[in-house]
Amino acid sequence: MSKQWKIKAGAKVFGPAGTETVQKLISEKKLPEGFLLCEDGADEWKRVDDIPEFSTKAAKENKPASCGARAKLTYITVGVLVIAILGGVCYKYFVKSDRGNIVSPKDEMPRIVRHYASVFMNVDAQYKAIIKYGRVLRDLDLTKVLNPETITVRNPDFWLANMEMSAADPSIPMTCASLYALKGNLNRAKNWVFVGAPGMAQQHHANFNYLWDYLKAVQNSQGAGISRGVKYHDKGDYSKAIEIYNEVIENFPLCVLAYYEKSFSMLMMDKDGSESEREELYSTIRDIDPFYFEAYQGSNKEVLEKMRILVSEVMPFLQLDKAEDSYKKFAYGCEKMGIHDFAAQAFLKLMYSENSEEMMVHFFYNLKQLGLGSLVDRSLKGDLPIANGEAWLSGKDLVKIKSRIKELEEQYKKD
Repeated sequence: MSKQWKIKAGAKVFGPAGTETVQKLISEKKLPEGFLLCEDGADEWKRVDDIPEFSTKAAKENKPASCGARAKLTYITVGVLVIAILGGVCYKYFVKSDRGNIVSPKDEMPRIVRHYASVFMNVDAQYKAIIKYGRVLRDLDLTKVLNPETITVRNPDFWLANMEMSAADPSIPMTCASLYALKGNLNRAKNWVFVGAPGMAQQHHANFNYLWDYLKAVQNSQGAGISRGVKYHDKGDYSKAIEIYNEVIENFPLCVLAYYEKSFSMLMMDKDGSESEREELYSTIRDIDPFYFEAYQGSNKEVLEKMRILVSEVMPFLQLDKAEDSYKKFAYGCEKMGIHDFAAQAFLKLMYSENSEEMMVHFFYNLKQLGLGSLVDRSLKGDLPIANGEAWLSGKDLVKIKSRIKELEEQYKKD
């Protein structure tokens, strides 16, 4: 096993990272000027030239592997590899910065977004879409209330960067998750972490685990008030329980569990008019988290049909069904339910793994439903503004794809 090293840049400490990882960062000049290294478990910080493994001569000899244009969609490029390496190093810092306390998303998520912005802007110059999206993130005023949709899933820059990124790198969906968490929508943030994960490379597992565990911890911290409400509910004091749930909602307006528990207490009170109020609460929950099964209640036939699709096609993947086709069923299920952002993300990943025209049809169809028709039309004219645009469209019958998208649109109109 190679040695593990900590990296110190100013007051910040990153890592630990393996010898080969650090050598690559040095050879590609991706570390700040004046950085120091220390073997993990030791206390002595040294300059790179004072460590045999990283001497100037060794660094010069350790040239990065070269690679040409990506012939297939699954080819991982050097630029993307740099993102993978830096992502792993910096996320170690995020973990260590939390000294036993749960840091508020308003403090933690901006750091993660800024980190990705910096990484994206420093990839190889040919990856213009990734760089441009990095600038979008850099220019955000994260102290203000932002709409994650306009920055990500309804923004062509998000999808172009997503298309340009390696399928093994979930960094783009991770930024979406971080922005939703910043807004307070922890459920949707967790969904984005999870849906962007299939096929990710080993070096991204630490990032995934950290963000997933962090979001769960923040959700648990919101549960104290809900637990108080449940105690009153169990005693039959439904009015007091609802009062407490309203307090939780006032502090955490996107906490779906508080809305659901409130609806349950209203049901038990069985007061006149509560059915319509409860259906409004269910609708609010579905807007926050479209995969929240308990919110698919009521007498609305469309809602009940979506519940059927959710149970039969969407939930198996979310419940870690290991069947090979569970992710594809998830993609089709999201499309049928009108959850076009997650459908597009899933079909994009399926395009990488299958390289099929049919997956491209559904990917572009869902982009159109997100209001990105101009991007789709431009792409189907053979002008896809990403580094590997020609390879992306190579061998595809664009006329046929355009026709199939129209067929899908007509089909859903009839349904």
